[in-house]
Amino acid sequence: MSLCVTPSLRSQTQVIPDSVLMVIGARGDTGFVFPIRAAERLSNIRFGLLPEIFSQFADMKRESHILRDRVANLQQQFAEANGIAERRKQEIDNLNGVLQKSEKELRKKSRALRFFRGATIALAISTATLLIVK
Repeated sequence: MSLCVTPSLRSQTQVIPDSVLMVIGARGDTGFVFPIRAAERLSNIRFGLLPEIFSQFADMKRESHILRDRVANLQQQFAEANGIAERRKQEIDNLNGVLQKSEKELRKKSRALRFFRGATIALAISTATLLIVK
């Protein structure tokens, strides 16, 4: 069941929902042919849903910019934290080097002290022996 809506039928008051709408251009050429229900849906989409969709799209775009800024800030903070961590690692390495030098020097002095203590004990024993022998 289809009805062709042409300029001659424009005065028709009742349009059957399943009828076909033929669009006639200003020059008299025929254009697209839409079922009436599809045209109504298209109109509903165009005037009802599209503004809402565009509004949501604009909101999503704003959120996207906010999130990009947030990601950029987090990347900057991460880079700064990595720089701080790298400096701390260098400080730790320097302190480990100082500690190793200190331990090496301490071992050297400890050996010298043990040698001196041993030499002192040996000198004391030899002196005591000389005193006893005399």
